[in-house]
Amino acid sequence: MSLTAMSASLTLAVLPVPAAAAAPSPAQSPAQSSVRSPALSPVQAPVQAHPAAQPAAVTTKVAARVVMEPTPIKDTAGNTWSARSGFDGGAYSRSYGSNVDILGTRDDDLYRAELVRFNRWSRPVANGTYIVTLKMREAWWTKPGQRVFDVLAEGQTKLTDVDIYAAVGQRRAYDRTFQVDVRDGRLDLAVRNKKDSALVSAIKVNQVVSGSTPAPTNPAPTNPAPTPAPTTPAPTTPAPAPSPSSPATPATKRPSGLIFDSGSFPMHKADRLTSFERARGKKADVITVFPARESWDAMLGAWFMDSARIPAGYQGTLDVGVPLWPDDGNLSTATRGGYNAQWERFGRLIASRYPNAYIRLGWEMNLPGWKHAAYPGSAEQWKTAYRHAVTAIRKGGKNLRIAWVVNEGPGQTGTKDARIFYPGDAYVDFIGMDAYDWWPGYTTAANIARHRDAEYGWNFWLNFAKARGKKFVLPEWGVAPANDASGGDNPTYINFVYGWLKANQQWIGYESYFDESASYIRSALFSHNPKASAEYKRWMSLLVAR
Repeated sequence: MSLTAMSASLTLAVLPVPAAAAAPSPAQSPAQSSVRSPALSPVQAPVQAHPAAQPAAVTTKVAARVVMEPTPIKDTAGNTWSARSGFDGGAYSRSYGSNVDILGTRDDDLYRAELVRFNRWSRPVANGTYIVTLKMREAWWTKPGQRVFDVLAEGQTKLTDVDIYAAVGQRRAYDRTFQVDVRDGRLDLAVRNKKDSALVSAIKVNQVVSGSTPAPTNPAPTNPAPTPAPTTPAPTTPAPAPSPSSPATPATKRPSGLIFDSGSFPMHKADRLTSFERARGKKADVITVFPARESWDAMLGAWFMDSARIPAGYQGTLDVGVPLWPDDGNLSTATRGGYNAQWERFGRLIASRYPNAYIRLGWEMNLPGWKHAAYPGSAEQWKTAYRHAVTAIRKGGKNLRIAWVVNEGPGQTGTKDARIFYPGDAYVDFIGMDAYDWWPGYTTAANIARHRDAEYGWNFWLNFAKARGKKFVLPEWGVAPANDASGGDNPTYINFVYGWLKANQQWIGYESYFDESASYIRSALFSHNPKASAEYKRWMSLLVAR
């Protein structure tokens, strides 16, 4: 999704609970627009619990008003709230129709829609002190304790055990406000899900212009999850095609027996990978994993390679998605090579078990929500940091394979063209793209052509790889039936992906299906998508190496 530019950045990130997925929200339906709410006496303003103290002397100005609707709206005072933007994930729904009264507010339209299961929200702001208001209401749950989450800002816990239903019941506006200082040009918000997942209907950010404000609370760590964001592609020009020179998969026969490395993201669960292999009838050549990223201590932990994540006897390798620096790090230190020792240790860690692993370093840098996102004004520093990291990683594991991977479509960090972040052929072994079935869904020939042929789409990035003699990789792809902008349980998308990969098999390094069962996407093939899974299984026999 696109990012509305201001002068620094504001990020909202989901904190996954290790080794235990949050329970998915119940399925949304039009019937929910007429759901009954508990008997509550109406009021003229939203309930606002525990607001940040704001002395009368404080003067503020609005820095952002964002509603979760896909188009801008005006409130009753005539203020414009911009359409949902800056999120790199999440499931949108308009649970309440225009004929349903949202209790406790005259601005019903601000609360009709919600976004759940979001990963990040990024918005430029200037350094300073801010008052942040989250506007919410509960449309799904009917008992206290069914949705509980914390909210953090700049690493500090601001709201604890937010439970909308416990506070106000269903269909009633509920605002929570807190204050935070920004000192690094980026306001970082995060949610820590405890039961189900956080929900938001609108966000307002006010900058403190004058006066004093309360001191911030104690800090808490963050750990955003990897979730891709949609983009809208536009027209391309083919590039020349020399012979590919990317390091090939080792000469031994692939466990899958397919024409390129093939695998999945099994949500860091060994038994899930085993079930995936059994269902598709082929072993996996690659498992996608994401190390923790709060700090170097977290990133250097080996939990994602233990027996709970990797099945016994697994013969393949890993696709390791890792940021260019940890959450508590920064571009300046990375540019100076200040993390070289840690990167060398990281290389040794991976190579000790998977010497030919794919390292997807700084992946999807053209999305603004990531801590490691790349921006035009700092592109040279970002590329220098990338080169330092690659050099050090290769010291730790000389056969590790570096994959430079963008998100499909125009960039959302101030430039459409992510090629300005390419660090050079000497530092990249594979070039790739993550691309899901959304914005728009691959349901018609016109939609497919848009994704395939438009600028920054499938052929564009394949041609970019060809021009450099690199093989192309597709580390994240999948249907997304939980998303309104997707094709649902879409076998046409599966057919396109594998048909395109097979047609270009000489140039393909690996593909890894994002087999995620969580409610924000429900891309899991064999538990949620019978039509797509049938088409996926059909292709297994068509991709066998002869």
